[in-house]
Amino acid sequence: MNKIRLLVLFASVFAGGLFTPAGAQEEGFEVPFFIGSAYTVCTLAKEGLLGREIARDFLKGLTDQDETSESVQQAYKALRDDPDLKDCPLPPAR
Repeated sequence: MNKIRLLVLFASVFAGGLFTPAGAQEEGFEVPFFIGSAYTVCTLAKEGLLGREIARDFLKGLTDQDETSESVQQAYKALRDDPDLKDCPLPPAR
């Protein structure tokens, strides 16, 4: 992966964590950050700007890190049910 693509990925994920999709329910900071980051990575993978394997690994790491948080798990379920993200390489739910 070249340096420019890596920089764009980092900036997109960071921005995605700050700007969540419309209608996202916020409960503290972790849920909007999780939803925004996951939504951004899914969108990049869907558009072909990020490899599906890299996106899947990133999302798996994101869900593994927050697996004890009930609010994050509910947000993850909502992402899995989102019709716009049906092609996203989300790992299986726990």
